[in-house]
Order: sequence, then structure tokens, then C-alpha cells
Amino acid sequence: MKDIGFVRSNFKDHADPLEMQKYESQIVISDEYIEGLKEIEKNGYLQVLYKFHLYEDDFELKDNTYAGDLRGIFASRCTKRPNNIGLTTVKLMERTGKILKVLGLDAIDGSPVLDIKPYNSVLDLGAY
Repeated sequence: MKDIGFVRSNFKDHADPLEMQKYESQIVISDEYIEGLKEIEKNGYLQVLYKFHLYEDDFELKDNTYAGDLRGIFASRCTKRPNNIGLTTVKLMERTGKILKVLGLDAIDGSPVLDIKPYNSVLDLGAY
């Protein structure tokens, strides 16, 4: 997998995702992928796939949820996962060149960005 960019955030270490999502952050796209941003502004929301780069090989198969329930890792939103990959839907606030200003991203500063896709309420809902 190739990184396509990285996150700029005020959060330098893991924090409560609900708190992190209240703040704007930036996604800085690598020069070689700038062309891939063409017309991204037509999308109000984006799905951002990124790497939990501080949690290499540090996971458990069970996690406590916000409600205190013990669940399997695949039934939780815990950051310590077998493949340390995060996925968040964010609001696109603005694009300036290779920088996307977004709201709602729960990635920490320096997180490698692996992919970005426009959120589509019909396609992303799946089978319902």
C-alpha cells in the first residue's frame, strides 16, 4: 500500500474520537497525486482511509465500548486493530491546492492517508 498524503491535526497523540471530530484538520496530498483531486470540491463529504501509525502490532481481539460493554474488536471502533487502518467520513470544508480542510477526522497529526473517496449516501449504505 502507498501513502497518498498525511494528516495535519492539533492532536499529536490518541484522544477521544468524539472530541477530535469537533475540530478541523488538514489532509496534505503528495505532489504525485494532486491530479486525483480534480473536482473533489463537488463532494460535501469524503471517506478517508488512513493508518493508525502509532499502533503497530498492538491490538487485542476484545475492547470496551463507550457504554462499557466488552465486544469483539470487529464490533467496536477501537484504534488498536489487527491491520491498524482507520476509516472516517468527514465534511470537506475547502480545498486549496493539495490541501483539503476537513471537519470530523479522528486521525492524529502525521497519520499516513491511504485513500480518499467521495461519500455517496446510496452506494455507501450498502444492503439495507
